[in-house]
Order: sequence, then structure tokens, then C-alpha cells
Amino acid sequence: MKSPRISTILVRAVALGGLAACAVPSHGGLFKKEQKAKTISFERDIQPILETRCLSCHHAAKASRELNLETLKLANSSWRGGPVIVAGHPSRSMLVQFLELDISGESKSAHAISYADREKLNTWISEGADWPDTTPPLKPR
Repeated sequence: MKSPRISTILVRAVALGGLAACAVPSHGGLFKKEQKAKTISFERDIQPILETRCLSCHHAAKASRELNLETLKLANSSWRGGPVIVAGHPSRSMLVQFLELDISGESKSAHAISYADREKLNTWISEGADWPDTTPPLKPR
């Protein structure tokens, strides 16, 4: 015959284990996609690329091909072909598609940027293309 005390202890242990499992913080709930930590910072990684490689031709005074990259809003409303930067979707972003035309990174064309910079742009767009509203319009360097 089992002691009632052992049964009570076992029941309590199982119950406490279940409660402890419920107390573990979840990663966004049952149906939410898990959020990954962002690795790219607009100010640190993206702004310098745009200012040194893009804005010499794509700013308000020049806007080559009607593309102005001074702000996200201008970038996505200035170009006649549609959104230039589609947050979360680098393959649908015209910026990425255009830069992929020169895969080697060795071209002497004005649009050639390094593979590392292209990867930063891809990752930034994949991570949501955060461009802080508080950032003043970018200027070419």
C-alpha cells in the first residue's frame, strides 16, 4: 500500500513542474513568427553606403532617373517603377534588383558597390528596412 504522503508529493511536484513550464517566457506567443535580433543599424551600416555611393546622383537637386534616396518616403514615392525599398523583401526591392545586375562588384560603373555593402543592404531590408523618422534627409558625401 502506497503512503498518501508520497502520492501528494508526486502530485504537487507534477503540478509545480507544469506551472514552471508555463512561467517560461515565450518567444512571441503560439502563432507569432519568432523575431530575430537585428544585426544591421541604419545609422552605422546603411546611411554611409547611401551617402557615399548613391546620393551623389540620387538627391533632390539631381534625382537621376527620378530617384531621390534622401528619405525612405522619397525613395519609395519618387521612382516611377514602384517602391525602391520593400521592407522585409529584398527580392522585391528595386534597389537590390538594380544592384544585383553587377554581381562581380568589380565594375567601374557608378552603381557598382562591394559585395559586403550589397549584403548589408539585403540584410537591412530583410530585417525590416528600419529608417528612423528622426533621421534628417541624407546628403551626399
